[in-house]
Amino acid sequence: LEEICSRHTREQPLTDIKFSPDGRYVATTCLDGALDVYDSLVDFDLIGTASTRGGAGLTHMDWSADGMFIQTDNTVREHQYWDALSVLEKVDGEESLSRVEWATWTCVYGWSVMGLTPKFGEAVGINACCRSNKGEVLAVANDFGLIRLFRFPAPYQGCKHKRYAGHSSLVTNCRFTFDDKYLISVGGTDRCIFQWEHIPD
Repeated sequence: LEEICSRHTREQPLTDIKFSPDGRYVATTCLDGALDVYDSLVDFDLIGTASTRGGAGLTHMDWSADGMFIQTDNTVREHQYWDALSVLEKVDGEESLSRVEWATWTCVYGWSVMGLTPKFGEAVGINACCRSNKGEVLAVANDFGLIRLFRFPAPYQGCKHKRYAGHSSLVTNCRFTFDDKYLISVGGTDRCIFQWEHIPD
C-alpha cells in the first residue's frame, strides 16, 4: 500500500470517514463536533467544515445517494442533516428529508431506525448499526454483547428482530461485506473481531 495523502486537521479522534457515492469527496466526523469534507481530486483539500451546537461530538455519518446531503448523529442523541453542496449548511425540516435515499445507513437515529429502541424505553446501549448493501436488513451492535438483525426500514419502536450472542460484552461496531454474505463485528472489551455468515430468510 502507498500513502496518497496525510492530513492532521483535528486534535480529537475521528469517529467516521466515508467517500461520497461518486468517489470525489471524503467526509469525516470528529468527537470535537466537526464535520469536514475534502476534495479527493484536489490533493484532498479541505473544502467545507461545520460544527454542532455546544460542541457535541459527532459519532456516525452517511451520504445521500445523490451526494447532496450528509446525515449525522452526535453524543447528545441528535440526528442532523447537512447540505453538502453549500459547504455544509445545516438543513432544517427533518420530515422533508425523510424520503431521501441514502447511499449507506450507519446512523443509529433517524426515521428509518426508530425501531431500534424498545417500545417503552430510550436508545441506550446502541453503539452502531449497518444496513445491508441490498437495503433489506439492518444489523445493530449494542453494549450487551449482542448483534440484532432487523428488517430495513425499522420505523416503529418495538420492531421485531433476531438476536445473536458471541461477544463477552459491548460490541463497538459492525459492517456488512460488499456482497452481504458476512457481517463483521468488533468487540470493545474482548478485543475480538467476529465474522458472521449472513443467511437470508
